[in-house]
Amino acid sequence: MDILIDTHYRGYKSGVYSLTEILRHFISLGVTVEECREAGYDESFLSLLQPRRVPLSLKPKIIKPVSFSVRPADALDKDDLASLAERFLLELNGTTTKDDLSDVSALLLFQQGHTSPSGALWHEVLGNDTRELYIRALYTEPCVRKFGGGRALVGHVLEETAPSGGFQSVSLDAPENVTGFYKKLGFRGRCGENTDGMFTFQKKVEY
Repeated sequence: MDILIDTHYRGYKSGVYSLTEILRHFISLGVTVEECREAGYDESFLSLLQPRRVPLSLKPKIIKPVSFSVRPADALDKDDLASLAERFLLELNGTTTKDDLSDVSALLLFQQGHTSPSGALWHEVLGNDTRELYIRALYTEPCVRKFGGGRALVGHVLEETAPSGGFQSVSLDAPENVTGFYKKLGFRGRCGENTDGMFTFQKKVEY
């Protein structure tokens, strides 16, 4: 929880997250004023959490998404992808300057009935090995996590993107706290922890 609060605080200070987005996420996560005050956040940030009547438009619209859809991103999705990438990098690194996903192919995740994406997956081919597709990054918004969005994105890669491209396997690097997620999807560790504290996983593509 502390990491998520700090991510939103950084986003609040840098302008990445709007007031509406912060309120939606905090309501979903059950964040309290006491948690933030004990952590030493400033009063301007704490004021966002003070008890208030929340307009219906700011309340979470979905408690449990019924379903998700996934499609490849195109040129018209540039702004949405940039916003999702910025949030992903801010949450992962605490900064948006350590990586660049602007030229990486991507898939977008949509909640049923919504026109704005709730997540994205970036994938590419590393080097000259055209037999393996590499998942560069996966991000879903906090308010839809644990409801199957990440599974839908990875499933699309395994069932559609990789087979249609003739790939034999899909690989990725993941931090230890999400390795269980990929193991449940059938990925297996290819080697131990690498120098960046990440774990490499691979899964064969089924045809």
